[in-house]
Amino acid sequence: MISNQIPALILQEDAALRLLRVRWNGGRNAQLFRQAANQLVEHAQQRGTLRMLLELDDQPDVPVFDQLWLSTTLLPRALRLPVRQLVVILSGQRIYNRHVLESLLNQFQTQIRADIQFFTQADPALDWLTGSPAAVAELQAEWAQHSSHGTGGVSEIAMRYHLP
Repeated sequence: MISNQIPALILQEDAALRLLRVRWNGGRNAQLFRQAANQLVEHAQQRGTLRMLLELDDQPDVPVFDQLWLSTTLLPRALRLPVRQLVVILSGQRIYNRHVLESLLNQFQTQIRADIQFFTQADPALDWLTGSPAAVAELQAEWAQHSSHGTGGVSEIAMRYHLP
């Protein structure tokens, strides 16, 4: 099921697999980023998410003040999630954000219980998460159908970055 119940995020959930796929769709609004990230952690906790795929290619470069917030506020909460497999999708053009994310993960490496993998495309990432070509095909078909019908009410936000 695809939803936009968290502003700035497109979510795809498979309850049977306890899988949550997330794509950033919120432009450059720092407050929206923090709000959506907090809601995502709550949502994943409520759902008992075991597998998560984060598509972060559309995420703008993470500024230093958001990196600090991530390391002091969000990641300590996120580490308590039941997630056992986490995939981050970042293309080769997103080197800065990959470096930021790897640095944050290194900070918490002794506390991380999930197996974390980086991919550049969704198909192999979903295959790693599900181990099922049939599940990959079903998830990708649903995602493609959603994409062909627009964002289902989620709008691109093209704002200047606002400091807190």
